[in-house]
This record gives sequence, C-alpha cells and structure tokens, in this order.
Amino acid sequence: LKGVTETLPKKVKEKLDWEKTTGQRIDEWLANDRQTNKSGQMWICDFSDILLLPNQDIPSDHLPLAAVFEFENLCQHKNEKNSQCRCSAKRVETDKKQKRQKTKTRKQREKRMKNEVLTT
Repeated sequence: LKGVTETLPKKVKEKLDWEKTTGQRIDEWLANDRQTNKSGQMWICDFSDILLLPNQDIPSDHLPLAAVFEFENLCQHKNEKNSQCRCSAKRVETDKKQKRQKTKTRKQREKRMKNEVLTT
C-alpha cells in the first residue's frame, strides 16, 4: 500500500474535534477490556454518536475512499515460461456498432419467443 486518501474533510474533522474525540472513545474501549454494550456488539468500539451521516457537510452516508497500491513486476513469473501475460496482451475491442446489432437481434429474438409462448 503506497497511500490512502483522506476520507473525512478537514473542516468536518476540526468541527467535531475528531482526533481528540475518537482517541478518548478508543481509550474508554480499551479501559473496558475492549467491550461495549452498544447493540450487543461487544468487540466493536462505538463511534455511532460522533459522526451522523448524511448531514449538511457530507450529503452521503458513505465516505469516499481511495488507495494506491504499488506492485512488483507481476508478469515476471509468467514471462519465465515464455508465455504472454494478460496485462501486456493487446486488448481486443469490439466494434460498437456490431455489439449494438447483436444486442438488438437478441432482444428481438427474446420478444419473438415470449410472444410465441403467450399465443400457445
């Protein structure tokens, strides 16, 4: 793992005093032998009343998350056997018009079959 984006905006963190509040909650959880009575989930630290989403600052109940991974040469094992990896193979692209025509033909066939079933 090379890096992870910030999931919570800086403004919201400051408004909630995020570092201090979550630190206190974790300390309480550890002092209680890693147990909480919230919803019978004894193994989970309870942060439910700290950040209630969605709200006026974050209109979604999901926080964005992105990560960058850095891998070593993944092809090396395949290339030892003189076979081509998928990552270095030329991508086969279908013609959009052909694809649309196949979809149209398939839908017409399905409609025809459905009509035949309804008439019998």
